[in-house]
Amino acid sequence: MRDAQLHAWSFDTFLSCLSSPYQAIGVFEYNLLQGFYIVHEVAVGEHKEWSLMEIVVNPLNQGQGLGHCLLNDLLHRAQAYAVNEIWLEVRASNHNAIHLYQKMGFVHIDVRKGYYPIDEGREDGFVMCHYPLATM
Repeated sequence: MRDAQLHAWSFDTFLSCLSSPYQAIGVFEYNLLQGFYIVHEVAVGEHKEWSLMEIVVNPLNQGQGLGHCLLNDLLHRAQAYAVNEIWLEVRASNHNAIHLYQKMGFVHIDVRKGYYPIDEGREDGFVMCHYPLATM
């Protein structure tokens, strides 16, 4: 995560997301983590929502389809778990990720002004959502 992002989570934050109600899924090559995602589940009655807390691909493997594979896995798991909605926030400047999310069926819902820190100030975050059960 530190290699892929300027403002990575702290170790304690990362560690706290490796147990319930979070799910962490990783892709390994020769026992080396190459990419992962972390979701947080909230269920109210029969309605299930996941928040995609983080998705990261090793910078050496970016542009090779691993992010697409991770998102595809996420969507298949969401359908298997009967998840109604998957929410995420993405930096407004992360055009590659936004394009991938849209390609995978996420829709733009809102803008969070000044959501992410940058070296000088803050950057907007785009709120996006996917409706896995609608694609069944």
